[in-house]
Amino acid sequence: MTICETQRLVIRPLSIDDVPVLSEIFSDDEVMKYSIRGVCYEAATREFIKWCLQCYDSYGLGSNR
Repeated sequence: MTICETQRLVIRPLSIDDVPVLSEIFSDDEVMKYSIRGVCYEAATREFIKWCLQCYDSYGLGSNR
């Protein structure tokens, strides 16, 4: 499901299929140097996405509801 789309950007809900790519981003020291949690590896990324999915279901965040 696409929430919003421009020429260069597609906003959509996260899915568990995003773990590999998001893990690559979250595990980069330079990308995460200002993050409160710091670098996150695959297990932490998977938990983050699961939390996001729970928020979608519980609160409608990230959805068209």
